[in-house]
This record gives sequence, C-alpha cells and structure tokens, in this order.
Amino acid sequence: MRGHQVSASQEEALLQGPKVVVTGATGLLGRAVCREFEIGGWIVIGTGYRRARPRFLRCDLTDEGAVKRLLHEHKPEVVIHCAAERRPDVMEGHNEAAVNLNVHATSTLAKESENQISSHSNQKKSSDHQAEYPQIFHVLDGQLREAHDSPDLPRIECISRCECPLGTAVCGSFFTYISTDYVFDGRNPPYGEDDSPNPLNEYGRSKLDGEREVLRHCPGAVILRIPVLFGEVETVTESAVTSLWLKVQEATEESCILDHCLQRFPTSTQDVATVCRKLAERARQDPFIRGIFHFSGKEQMTKYEMAVAMAQAFNLPSNHLIPRTELSADMTSRPMNSQLNCSRLELLNLSVEPQAFTAAITDCLWPFTADKRWRQTVFH
Repeated sequence: MRGHQVSASQEEALLQGPKVVVTGATGLLGRAVCREFEIGGWIVIGTGYRRARPRFLRCDLTDEGAVKRLLHEHKPEVVIHCAAERRPDVMEGHNEAAVNLNVHATSTLAKESENQISSHSNQKKSSDHQAEYPQIFHVLDGQLREAHDSPDLPRIECISRCECPLGTAVCGSFFTYISTDYVFDGRNPPYGEDDSPNPLNEYGRSKLDGEREVLRHCPGAVILRIPVLFGEVETVTESAVTSLWLKVQEATEESCILDHCLQRFPTSTQDVATVCRKLAERARQDPFIRGIFHFSGKEQMTKYEMAVAMAQAFNLPSNHLIPRTELSADMTSRPMNSQLNCSRLELLNLSVEPQAFTAAITDCLWPFTADKRWRQTVFH
C-alpha cells in the first residue's frame, strides 16, 4: 500500500482507549508529543516518512490517499500535526517541496480530520466554561452553537459536517496544527492571537497558508503558534538552538561571531507537548476549545546570549564568542522580535510555566559533552 504501512505488532497495540495520531513523530517536537501522550495514557499512533522506524507508521503526508487511509483506519480522537519543513533557509531554495508539506498536506489532514467519526463515545460538554471565560468564548464560539433541542440530549452544530447528540459518537477528530511566530513581521511585539500576520519569508508564508487551510476545512481545529524550539535532540544540529553548542565548543584562538540582533524566545519541546496534551484533554470535554492559541518561553535571548548561557552552564570559556550587532545582508529575512502574547491559554488554565532556559538546555546538552558522548547511543 503506497505511503502507509502498518505492522502486526502495532495493530495488536491498538487497544480500546483514546487515540491520537501524531505526524512528524520522528522529529524533534513529534517525539516529545508522542512521549507526553503515552505518559498520559493515550494510544499514540506516530507517523514518519524518511526517518520512520519500527514503532512508527510510514506515511507520505503529501499522498492524499495515504492520509485518508491512515485516519479512516485508525479513527483517532485527536490529530496533532507536527510535521513541517521548518528551516527558513531551506525553504527559500526548495519552495515547492516545502509548500507541499506545509500547505497541501496540512489541507488534506484538516479535511480528513473534519470528516472523521472518532471511535471514542464518552465526550461530555463542559457546563461552566463559557460563563467562566466569556472574554475567551466571545472569540472562540464562532460556528459552534446549539442547533436544536432534543428531549434526551442536547444537540449542537458539530465540528464535522454531520449532526451528533453529545454523549454519543464524536463528530470529527480534534485537529491541532503547529504553526509559528514567523507569521508575524516582528516590528510591533508582543503579538496576540488576533493580530494581523505579515510574514517576511517563505517559511512564514507557508505556515500562514497552512493556518488558512485549517480554518477553511476544519473550523473546529486549534492552531498553536510557537517560537524556536529545543529539546532532547538526536544530534545537536537538529535544533537551531542546540546547534549553537558547536560554536561554544570552538574555544580556540579563532573568534566565533553570533547574531546579537534578532530577539528569540527559545521554548522547550517538552513544554509544548504538555500544552498539546492539555488542549486535547480539555477538548474531549469542551467543544468550545478551538481557534488560535500562542505558547512561548518567557526568556528573551539572541543567539549570542543563548551560546553564552550554554558556556556558563558547563563552565566553559565564552570569550571567543563575539556578538554581531548588525544584520547580515545575505541572510534570509526574519522577524526582529516576534514575541507571542500567550494570555488566551493562560486564561483557560491550559498553559504551563516554561522551564528556565539554563536548566532545560543543560538537560539537552550534557549527553554531548566530551566525557558523556556515549549517552547519545542510549537515549534513543
């Protein structure tokens, strides 16, 4: 079967319980999301493509038929779409393939999630959330409202195109699309969920187009915008943050110039994964969880400041690190400061307190220190 392969052992593992499909499960964020849902007691169906491994399904997300088969076969309650081409410099030179993944595959997943009938049968409507958070539900209510009365169960205009009484089968898989702070131009931070996007590069434009496809095809979905990520990496080059470790270790007579202009908010994949799980679990009880949300670390840092923090955390010299205070003329355009306002998640008690950068980055990097490189083969 093209693009979608399932092993017998994976089929046996699909026991009764809430199911989540995680795309990009072999990537930096996807691995963290899979772990978080597994710890939370979910049945996790992770997908990958080029890096697919025995415990994941191999699915080409640009193959519409493969996506349909994946969701129709497993009927997940929740779909977390982590897969993306997330490297701005790569996108500037290889736009077509990246757009196929960031836009067209997202459109297919959104449509198929909208059309799904989930296998779960115990979703209940929250009784108090709309009254408790009127300022939020004024925004989130949108197209989800009571359609007509029933003598037994309330009925609502469902997220999908069918009508279902609450308390029976759930209409549609709850779809979460991972987007980016790069949808903003960085000229007037902090940015709220309703501020107008204005991306500066192809990456930001592709993710914004993906957002629009999600809202067009799956109005009950959640869009979660996040900034630059770091986490438990397989190689230090897997993240733009942890890749700075290579510069930190170049403590030679040669100086290393690092950007000290662009303001970033490095964010732990573990924290993002927790937010994804909290959103999914709340959505099982409350159909008003929908729309755009922001989550971000709180520490504002340039690449130079991140590298210095890494050096200090491991008691390494940093005098070879030189801050560059002017933008490079040949670099891909990026927002100067795309800080995200995360108040919507916080008002709904769906956020988490971000981990302190120094502590979190130390946990990520210590396996790559000179005397502990052997741990790289153990972690994964």
